[in-house]
Amino acid sequence: MLITRETKLKIVKKHLKDGVTLRELSEQFHIHTSNIKYYVDLYLAHGESVFVNDGELRAYTREYKLKAIKRYMTGNESLRKIAVDLGLTDYTILKDWVDKYKKDGEQSQGPIMM
Repeated sequence: MLITRETKLKIVKKHLKDGVTLRELSEQFHIHTSNIKYYVDLYLAHGESVFVNDGELRAYTREYKLKAIKRYMTGNESLRKIAVDLGLTDYTILKDWVDKYKKDGEQSQGPIMM
């Protein structure tokens, strides 16, 4: 089930401002508590703006993706930590990049932008 950015923000606010527990939110929204923790970490790192949908899909350059992938591949940081640092609204975005990279190499991240 796709969770909108607006719903993610609503969940975070219910937890941080209203004191609703992660478990209660998990049951109410049918989302695993670890995902809710991710949304909270994202909010704490970047504020509300990370959840604001400006109507456009975010596009990432090949270089940006490769930098993130290589950061993960060093083994010093988790996917979730890197994804939070980058402001990705879902850590699976980075996971997909890494999986494609492992399968198809650098060319899997699109053409080089000149």
